Amino acid sequence: MFTYTTPTFTMSLPEGIDLGSADNVYVTFATNGKHILTKSNGDLFIRKNVIRVTLTQSETKNFPHRVNLQVNWTYTEDGMQKRACSNVKSLEFRNNLVEEELV
Repeated sequence: MFTYTTPTFTMSLPEGIDLGSADNVYVTFATNGKHILTKSNGDLFIRKNVIRVTLTQSETKNFPHRVNLQVNWTYTEDGMQKRACSNVKSLEFRNNLVEEELV
């Protein structure tokens, strides 16, 4: 993947996880423990255990070489709010020769 592009990420969580019934879903991008960007419910396409998120040119323009991605979600079970998360996935971004947003 390259900076200044609009990549779409599709992630499948293990069977049996239904994010469609989650209270909130967050997809977070970070590097070296530093938060870069979080997308949530309205920014995501969610169907059962599959999530799709698209980033904009302005969101990817400052991404470093290596970025980690993780999904977190909250849900209610037996009247109690609970939280779960996915494994961390590592992504590699390369610099784009055209370092400006194109229309």
